[in-house]
Amino acid sequence: MTDNINGKINCSVCGSSNALKSCTERHLPIPYGSPVLVIECIRSCPDCGTEIDETRDDDNKAALENGYKESIKSMIDYLCNEGYSLAQLERAHDLPQRTISRWRTSGDLSSVGTALLRILRTYPWITEVAENHFDEDFSKGILVKAVADELLKFKQFTHPTSMGVGCVQVSGTKENINIVSMFAETFSTKTESNISQTQEQIGCEINEIK
Repeated sequence: MTDNINGKINCSVCGSSNALKSCTERHLPIPYGSPVLVIECIRSCPDCGTEIDETRDDDNKAALENGYKESIKSMIDYLCNEGYSLAQLERAHDLPQRTISRWRTSGDLSSVGTALLRILRTYPWITEVAENHFDEDFSKGILVKAVADELLKFKQFTHPTSMGVGCVQVSGTKENINIVSMFAETFSTKTESNISQTQEQIGCEINEIK
């Protein structure tokens, strides 16, 4: 789309002079960081339906860079607070010495490095899997332990499933967990609807990994 000499916005697709440009502010979520306020500009033509994103990267560049740097520092600090040293993380994941320290100071790293930090922040125990050379049995065991630890934080919670919204009740200890899942699904026709409910109880023996 182009602007003509009179300042009106012309659509470059259909030539209509009814095209409009609108700029809005919104908060862009940054994983493990604070949302960043960005400006987005869209030119749209009501006559042909064309929409073009005219957001200028320079307008949001500084805010996004600061947001990503903040999230990188936050993720590394979290891992340190969980008991993982920077040297340990670097050895486990085959990174050169002082790599993570440099990331924390500068906040400047590749998309691959950012993805690695986000995975480690989400699942810190992956470092232990790496230290054990990704042994399959160890990986399965520590995954089950992590699930058990999370489940025992809740007595009851709801979650979406393929059968609709389910209700899960959890009880027990790390060594013995009882999980009761109840799901409600609605079946409807033109003339009637009914609710069916199923209940399943699962007992899991969890051996704590030391």
